[in-house]
Amino acid sequence: MASSEGTEEQQVRFDVNGQSYVLNFNPKEGRWYLLTPLSDGSVKAIPVLDDAAGFTPTIVVPVGEEGPAVVN
Repeated sequence: MASSEGTEEQQVRFDVNGQSYVLNFNPKEGRWYLLTPLSDGSVKAIPVLDDAAGFTPTIVVPVGEEGPAVVN
């Protein structure tokens, strides 16, 4: 945890298969975001879903021509 100008910032840094990620809590929104760098130098912020609130998959991406589908 780091503190900056009176606001507390919580984050966890980790690597998966050589890709760096940061799990960051935004206190203004009261939610967590997964941050990952993109090839152009920008950062993609992916909101972390709250399982307690329930989850309904919205996108299904097929894998291969006749393989199983992955819920995204």
